[in-house]
Amino acid sequence: MSAFLDAFARFADAMEAKEPGYKVRRAQERRERERQWGEYRIAVIAKYGSEDAAKEPTPIEQTIDAAVEPLRRGVREGTRAVESLDGWHRLLSTREAPDSVRRAVEQAAPMPTTILAAKTEYDLWNERDDELAAAWGAARGEAEYLSLGCYLRRDMVRDLLETGLRAQSIGDVLIRQRHYVERDFTMHEVEQAVLADLEHLVTLLP
Repeated sequence: MSAFLDAFARFADAMEAKEPGYKVRRAQERRERERQWGEYRIAVIAKYGSEDAAKEPTPIEQTIDAAVEPLRRGVREGTRAVESLDGWHRLLSTREAPDSVRRAVEQAAPMPTTILAAKTEYDLWNERDDELAAAWGAARGEAEYLSLGCYLRRDMVRDLLETGLRAQSIGDVLIRQRHYVERDFTMHEVEQAVLADLEHLVTLLP
């Protein structure tokens, strides 16, 4: 047993001793998640008509992929070859993507100019990633299935949602704050953005 699995087993044993029935509840929760994911996979295939059709790039994916195609090239990462866009690849931070790649992604389709539009597009990319995972028969969140250009586009849009756009209404602030709460971990830069939003809105009061 790997060290990780061994630690996980010890944790489960400790929780079972603390909360009898813990292992059974966890197993039931896992089965329920698997059942829901199986139903989602069926719905995705029905939506597109077949597994193969569900894997095909959507119009927005085609647009982004076409825009970055001239920048696509292979690079070495250690001992293996990986796909890159002008030297940037998935193992690097999206904020390290060169300006050439960012410009191509930005110019492929208009970037969101409001927090609501950013949230809508961000949700679209997350849903598409789930659809691709389901179509390929993978577990939710097991890996990234968006193309490299679309993966970057999603994270650029997320940056706009979290910090890059200024809220113009309380509704905008609520969208940003709800997104932050859903991420379930502390991000000081988002907290600062929400504070700046509120300070900006105060200046608009009569």
